[in-house]
Amino acid sequence: VGAGLLLRSLGALLSMDPGYRADHVVVTNMQSWQYFPTPESRVEFVRQASERLRGLPGVERVGMTSALPLSVPIGLERARVTVEGTSIAPGDELPAVRATSTTSGFFETLKIPVVRGRLFDETDVAGSTRVILVNASFARQFFGDANPIGKHVKFGFMDAPVDREIVGIVGDVRHEGLQVAPGPSVFLPHTQAPTGALHFVMRVTGDPASYERQVRSTFAQLNRSMPLNTVSSLETLLTQSLRQRRFQLGLLAAFSIPALLLSAIGIYGVMSRATSERTHEIGVRLAVGAGRSDVRRMVLRSGGMLALAGVSAGTLLALVLTRYMRGMLYDVTPLDPVTFVSAAGGLMFVAIVASLVPAIRASSVDPVVALRND
Repeated sequence: VGAGLLLRSLGALLSMDPGYRADHVVVTNMQSWQYFPTPESRVEFVRQASERLRGLPGVERVGMTSALPLSVPIGLERARVTVEGTSIAPGDELPAVRATSTTSGFFETLKIPVVRGRLFDETDVAGSTRVILVNASFARQFFGDANPIGKHVKFGFMDAPVDREIVGIVGDVRHEGLQVAPGPSVFLPHTQAPTGALHFVMRVTGDPASYERQVRSTFAQLNRSMPLNTVSSLETLLTQSLRQRRFQLGLLAAFSIPALLLSAIGIYGVMSRATSERTHEIGVRLAVGAGRSDVRRMVLRSGGMLALAGVSAGTLLALVLTRYMRGMLYDVTPLDPVTFVSAAGGLMFVAIVASLVPAIRASSVDPVVALRND
């Protein structure tokens, strides 16, 4: 039952839409604060790096973000906001949301959909109207069914709070893992909120692993002294985020599969011994007119009752113990009826199969030989 619950939980996670496409995406990250100390130099560095990365063979899209899904934070990711049309009771704190500095290429590279409005464009620069994008969760939480495009939000991102206009809504992204529901998020154009905590993302046509040398060489040409932390694929991050659950499933499977085999061997041994001890009885039954099918049913019934007793006891224990697995499960309850019925049904099937050979052997007994031997 435990293995079944984890298997269903893992299946639910794998079928969950993370809100982005992780295939064929190369990711890299760096801390560039000390190498590009001014806002203007950071904007120029991202522009040059994006152009050079786009020039690599097989690179289709390039983007930058200060917070990459499934990655360890390397910069500020939370900010408190004041939303136009809402009020805060005295003494209450302003709501906190995830705040990310990005380029439009980030959404295009990860294929994050635009729900309404637009992405950032070349007019969204320092000195122009300050704009932001919000995700669908933000729009639902603060605006309900109303259209938030054109509304204003006030918050600070590594600076004093300023007023910003919502120009677009993008799809929700499961940022912290497939098992964590997306919360309200805002996205700022990097040209208006330059940061030194950078993640570059590239959608490529080939194997992401083959781009590491080219990516490192590209950044070395821009600044040879700046270290590049990692060059990996987004699929690798996704796989690593599921590593713990896969380990839990493998551990339980390592115990449950041998237990299933041992139970089958045990039932076969018990039924074989019990059947051999009833050889005389079976011979008498056959001699007085019992059919061989009757003998097979009798033996199978005995095995079924034995298995039913064991399955019933095991189910009662599972009802108690699976409650302690609640924190390991996703989208599956500890008392999931499908898992319990499948586990019990599977064990009963194994028991019947294990009892089948003794049943066939018993029905083939020659009554004359059985009575003479007795």
